[in-house]
Amino acid sequence: MALGTSLADIATAVAAARKGHGDLAIAGCLGANIFTLLIVMGLTTLVNPLYVSSEALWLNGSVFLITAMLFFGYMISMKIGKLKGVVLLLVYAIFLALSTIMQI
Repeated sequence: MALGTSLADIATAVAAARKGHGDLAIAGCLGANIFTLLIVMGLTTLVNPLYVSSEALWLNGSVFLITAMLFFGYMISMKIGKLKGVVLLLVYAIFLALSTIMQI
């Protein structure tokens, strides 16, 4: 389901990036994903409360802060190249590995 809702955003981002509008691609993806996340989480918690363990909160919060600092640090130069993209992907891969190991 998540893939289906994101395909239009991905296609729009690719088209915008090909035309040299990388800022539009980033803004569109971030805006759509944040909106979708807030709507889905909000509606879900109306039906059934969501309980989050302190371990999950620490891991997710830490990774979020690291990623946000990296991303906004990268945006100072207004260009995210291949090396910076690889660093962001590595942070995500480490997050997935830690989540799997900790089983949260």
